[in-house]
Amino acid sequence: MFAAMNRKSMLTAALAALTFYAAGLEAELRILQPTGAETVYSGASLRMVARWSGDPAGLSFRWSSDVDGELGTGLVTSAEALSYASHRITIEAFSGDSLAGRARTVVHVIGSPEQFTLSERTDWEGEFSPSGRRLAYTSYRSGDPEIWVAEVENRFAERITYNGGRTPVWNPDGTRLAFWSERSGSRDIWLVDLAQDPREAVRLTKSSADEWMPAFHPLESKIAYIAKHDRELRLMVMTLGPMDTTAVEVVGPERYPMFPRWSSDGRELLFTSFAGSTPVLIRYSTESGALIETGPPGCEDADISPGGDRVLLVRDGELYLLSTGDGAIRPLSRDSGGVLSPRFSPDGNRAVYATTRSGNCDLWLLDLPPGR
Repeated sequence: MFAAMNRKSMLTAALAALTFYAAGLEAELRILQPTGAETVYSGASLRMVARWSGDPAGLSFRWSSDVDGELGTGLVTSAEALSYASHRITIEAFSGDSLAGRARTVVHVIGSPEQFTLSERTDWEGEFSPSGRRLAYTSYRSGDPEIWVAEVENRFAERITYNGGRTPVWNPDGTRLAFWSERSGSRDIWLVDLAQDPREAVRLTKSSADEWMPAFHPLESKIAYIAKHDRELRLMVMTLGPMDTTAVEVVGPERYPMFPRWSSDGRELLFTSFAGSTPVLIRYSTESGALIETGPPGCEDADISPGGDRVLLVRDGELYLLSTGDGAIRPLSRDSGGVLSPRFSPDGNRAVYATTRSGNCDLWLLDLPPGR
């Protein structure tokens, strides 16, 4: 599912400046603004400033982007409405037709998210239905955490649970929701049929451990989840049978796993390991049992795109997009709003996540940049 990745991919790009000789004199071309790996919102103007340490007389300066082409001329200029992408910005100095100097930097254009929920209490853990038309989420608007389902188009929301519920996930055909609740006195995984009237949730786990963080298999009647017993965390996979359920451990407590997510073909599970001083993303092969670290250190909750080529992840409270092909990573937010629970839409073109950017923890929708 995932191509080989370079774990040394950096979250920021260092400012690049090269020294050239012009007219027999050493001179340096350096970009002062934007600094390395700066982020700007889509549609905003980007101010660009460079310095030539020698005499600029007789020289011409041209700015360009690897995405949008020519941007402007002169040591100081502005670019309007860069494309929604990561840009390698270059300034070149010319003496006539001869290249006299070059410097580069990186700019990430990020989109403006759209607020999806607006309540006085916390809304988070959003999850698109398989059709993409509905969104299940956890809300505290009634005082206690409960499961709600809203229509994506008109935002009409319906309360699903009345005895507590968190972390809703859809079954493959979108007719049922799995979630975890403490309604039985401990954390357990429950299942509710949305077509039932009245809706009666069925308890799926009954062991002495606490079980939570469910993730429905995209193709089969299986649920991955986290089980905690005596301070040890295990990643489990439960198979739903016609009369009963069976569960097996797939990742042991030495990895301290949390936040499991399936790949779209069900062959891999992505989870966060908190075994060390810094959390890391790990992908587990359901076929070989191999465990492979993925992405840079410090990643927390994450999700895999339907095509398997990108990963949404949270790092230092911000949202990032990771390419599984080359390991490139780019920011998608700069809110310092404590991003939580990012999830892809079924077509991979949008994301839903929770953030406090409005002052309250709400769900927001973001159109994602096209893959490159």
